[in-house]
Parts: sequence; C-alpha cells; structure tokens
Amino acid sequence: MVKVLQIGMTDNHGGIEEFIYMFTTNMHNNEILFDFINMSGGELIYSEQLKKMGKVINVVNEFRHPVKCYNQIKKIMIENKYDVIHINKNSVSSLVVLFAAKKAGIKIRILHSHNTKSNGGIIINILHRLNKFFAIKLCNKFIACSEEAARWMFTKNVINKHEYIIINNAIDISKFRYSEEIRNKKRNELHIKPCDYVIGNVGRFVKQKNHKFLIDIFYNYYQKNKNAKLVLVGVGPLMNDIKKKVSEYKIEKSVVFLNNRQDVNELYQAFDLFILPSIYEGLGIVLIEAQTSGLPCLASSSLPKNSKVTNLIKYISLNKDVEEWVNECGTINEERDNYDNFKKIEDSGYNIKKEIEKLESIYLEKVKS
Repeated sequence: MVKVLQIGMTDNHGGIEEFIYMFTTNMHNNEILFDFINMSGGELIYSEQLKKMGKVINVVNEFRHPVKCYNQIKKIMIENKYDVIHINKNSVSSLVVLFAAKKAGIKIRILHSHNTKSNGGIIINILHRLNKFFAIKLCNKFIACSEEAARWMFTKNVINKHEYIIINNAIDISKFRYSEEIRNKKRNELHIKPCDYVIGNVGRFVKQKNHKFLIDIFYNYYQKNKNAKLVLVGVGPLMNDIKKKVSEYKIEKSVVFLNNRQDVNELYQAFDLFILPSIYEGLGIVLIEAQTSGLPCLASSSLPKNSKVTNLIKYISLNKDVEEWVNECGTINEERDNYDNFKKIEDSGYNIKKEIEKLESIYLEKVKS
C-alpha cells in the first residue's frame, strides 16, 4: 500500500485543482491511497468528493505562518507515514512544504510545475528564481505539464539531464465530446436563444487570465452582433473589477457570470467560440477541453503551442489590436462531433488513462523497489 499526500488544492477552481481532482478520482488503483492538505482557509473545491477518497487536513497558510505551517505539516507527515508527497506549484517562492517533507523523511518527494510564470509580483519572482536551486535538492522527482513549465520551475542542470517527466494535464475526453442534446439543455438553462452567438471562457479572475482584454474584445464584437453573449466561468480576486468594467460598457444583459461550476464539460457544448487571451499559461488545459468539444478557439500566441492538437485553434498576439481578435469572432464549427479531431486529441497525450499510468509508476516506485 502506498500513501500519497497531495498538496496544491485550494478553495478556487484552477488548473492545479482540476489536475489533482481529475487524476486522483480517475486513478482506480487499490494500492494507492490519497490524503489532501488544505491551507487555503476556506473549503476546498471538490471537497465532498475528496473526502470520499481520504482525509482533508487543514493547516495554516505557508506564506502567512511559515514556521507554524512547517511544524504542522511535518507532524502530519510523520504521524501518517506517507510514502509520497506530491507538491503541485506555480512557483517555489516558498520552500516550507519542501523542507518539511525532506525533514519528515518522505521517500518520494515530487515537485510538479503547473505554470510558466507566477501570479505574484517582483518579490515572489525573485524568491522563485533563488529557491529553484534549493528546491531540486529537497525533492527527488520532477514533473511538469509542458516543456515551458519545466524550464520555469527547474534548474538548467535538471533540464539538460532530462531528469523530469512531462505529464499532460489530460482529461476524460469522453465527458467533453460534443452532444447536441446537452447543448440544447444547457442553453435552455442559461436562457440562451438558438440565434444567440455564445463566446465562452473558463478561468480564475486573476491578472494572468487577462479578462479585461476579453471584455474589450467582446464589447467591440457586440457592437456588430447584438445577439452575442459572453459566458464567464470561474471566480477570483479581480471578479468585481471585471463586473465593474462590464457595467461601464453597459453590456450587463449580455455577459453571464457563472462562478465555479462542476458541469464545465457540459457548458462547453453551449458555446460557439472559446477565447483564452491569457498573458501566460503552463499549458491551458481549457483549450484541450474546448477542442474536444469541437469549439473554435482564439488564444494568445504566448501560450505553449502544444495546446494546439487540432486545427480549431488560432493564436493571436496580445500586441495586436482588439479589432484583429474581433474579426475572428463569429466563427462556427459546423462539424462539432468530428471523429478525426476527437482521435487527434486522444492520440496527442491528453487521454487521462494513459497519463495516469505515468503518475502511477512514480507513486509505486517504492513498492517495485
């Protein structure tokens, strides 16, 4: 039996949270048991589902109370005798958890990179660049969601020696495949008319996701098409700022805020176009989900190009003016349930069943040895 402690879940619905949830709930291996650390101060996203798999253990935040957090986590690790600690991060601006894992004697210590930049400011980025050299000494397994994410998190020595594994932020592709029935059901629930053209976005309201620019794109497109609707799925610290901008543009009736949802796979069916103008992403798993649903996608050219697995994506530079983005709106994919596109996604490494096998082999390394 292998006991794994997952660190990275919060009360927000982001890429790390989705990765942990998808991989742990789909890893049907009786040899592997999971517990989850909560240092967010709120209730974890997917909390009820996580509690069915293992314990959700509350500790203080590593940034606000680093010493107390270190002592709490080290004690938890020692008492529960974990074999593996899986640390999911966007940066190593804090080494508290990594030091605790090393001191507690956890045999397999995984550092998993999920992004290509940090949401923090200058200080956070400086700390990250300094701490990278300590982080690789405190962990002994390295995972990244893309080559770009690996270069951001790990030292040149780790990169040059290829001492890391790429595990794609894969999905259960069967849940995202297009369904006309689900499309009609979701559009009815959202009071969307058959003639409405729906632009969708899924992501936290943080600077990285560039919602302000998205609102500019939609506002300018709306001037040309009054049947346009914008559906925003997610929450975050900048949500009220975005609502204020929507109000200033007087387009409140055409913009729908849905907060966190657990039916995102079905919401994609209701969209006609997906726009992701992020300043940066580790991968942009929502683009994979959108393509699986047969959605045309407009994405920032700064995103990793391995997010393009079909011809449904067009990348546009954020340096281009809004009008260039607007000119691409209005696109419709008449063949949403295209088998060739679906097969490309399945064969491109985004089928969760195949990616889970990679992670299982790391977790079970202690058992095999």
